[in-house]
Amino acid sequence: MAMLPQVELSVFIRGGAEAAYKTEDDLGLYLKSYSYTPPEVKTEYVSVPGREGDLDFTESLYGDNGTVHYGNGTLELVFKVPDINSYQYAMVVASFHGHRVTAHITNGFTSSFVFVGRLSVSPLESAKYSGYITMTVNVESRRNA
Repeated sequence: MAMLPQVELSVFIRGGAEAAYKTEDDLGLYLKSYSYTPPEVKTEYVSVPGREGDLDFTESLYGDNGTVHYGNGTLELVFKVPDINSYQYAMVVASFHGHRVTAHITNGFTSSFVFVGRLSVSPLESAKYSGYITMTVNVESRRNA
């Protein structure tokens, strides 16, 4: 059975400082699943009467030598929280909800991905002996690897 990657969230604080949290060690959040939806390409097409097909101005209108521009992507992280309580959930919301974060997702020693964007925390989903917290990051384009 493959192990899920480790997640570290760095929160940007006023004054330019950062606070880093390892989700398992520091917060007791265990990654259950994650998914990334890449950003959409910003395209510009013009339909010309009498011409077959549209003219594609995607790379020519932005003035930076054929660079393609993108919207934002979405990173969804679902965490299992054993023995969740309202205080622990309130701490997660206060620490992350609405804040700009850097999410480092590390899969052992072989790969690492970095996502930067605004994070939102969904309402707590309670199960019999645990709870689930979903965090969604509105990922800035061109800042992910």
